[in-house]
Order: sequence, then structure tokens, then C-alpha cells
Amino acid sequence: MKAIAELHQKVDAINTILAEESAKHGLPITCQGKGCCTCCYEPVYCSSDEVHHLLEELTPDQRAAVTERLKLALEKVNTFGLFEVDMPPVMDWLAMGLPCPLLEGGMCMVYKRRPVSCRMHMAVGPAVWCATKRLDQKYPQTHEASVAIGREVVKAHLELGNVILNDNLLALLENELLGEYHPTGSSEQIKIEVVD
Repeated sequence: MKAIAELHQKVDAINTILAEESAKHGLPITCQGKGCCTCCYEPVYCSSDEVHHLLEELTPDQRAAVTERLKLALEKVNTFGLFEVDMPPVMDWLAMGLPCPLLEGGMCMVYKRRPVSCRMHMAVGPAVWCATKRLDQKYPQTHEASVAIGREVVKAHLELGNVILNDNLLALLENELLGEYHPTGSSEQIKIEVVD
């Protein structure tokens, strides 16, 4: 999974630049990073390659604990009908009060290997705003910067030979840990060309 590790390094470098630019415009990033888990109650989208990469980090006991939390999470998501919606609204997901199954004791079990979507979370206000409708405090960079970072992430995926379609983390974990099979976008071979 060297390619995924390289992708994460590129994304982290881009994020550093974005944080510096945001601060220059009077909007310093207030995320505490490791230890702040407010955004860990939102839906996570990632590739199946990223899931394989993060699962390698877990011990057998940790995998068993994640599997048990995953079962409870899937039951709740299915009750709310959110797997029937393609990319459900963040506020609908937050209403479940459902932590990521990789969250243990308020800490991400795979923080160093967390997916790109988790790495991209940034905020310029207090953490409590992240759990409210004040989602405008997130991703504070300008539209131009948003487009630029998106393009860089796509390029990084393609340079590393990764399929970049993302799926809901819970569905991917269900496939991997519970032996279920849900067709996912990242399991299909799709060619995407980025034009400057």
C-alpha cells in the first residue's frame, strides 16, 4: 500500500499550504488535529484501497472491536435508511449520533492511515460548530483553492494508479470485515482524465 501512503503525504503537504493561506486571509485553522473527534460523526467516503491500508494497522483484537462497533453502526444506518441515499446530507448523518467504528475512546485507531476525506477536514471556528448547521466554517479556503486542491488530489490518485471513486466507509468495512458484498464504485475500473 505504498501508493496510498504516498497519496496521504501529498494531501498532507497540500493541507499545510492551505492552512497557511487561510491564516494569511485572517482565518486560522482551529482544528486540534489528533484528539478532536467532532468530525468523526460525519459520513466518511474513501476508496477500497484506503480501507485495506488502514485495516493493516489493526491488531486482531482491534479488528474484532471494530467489527462489533460496525455491526451496531450498520443497524442504525439501515434503520435511518441512509444507505438508500447516495451521499446523504451531513446533517441527516449527524442526527444519528453515530461515531465512526474506528473511533475508540475519542481517538482514531488509524489516525496515521486515516483516509483522504478525514485528512481534508478543516475548520476556522470552535469545534462545537462542526456538530451544528454552521458547516460554513469548514473548508474555509476560497472556491479557487477548493478546485485546486481537488485537482491535486485527483492527480495524485491517478499518478499512483489508484481508482479514485469513493464509497461510504461503513459499506467498505462491511465488505471487508463481515464478508458481505455491496457493489461499490471503487471496485470498478474507471478511467478518469484530468485536464489542466
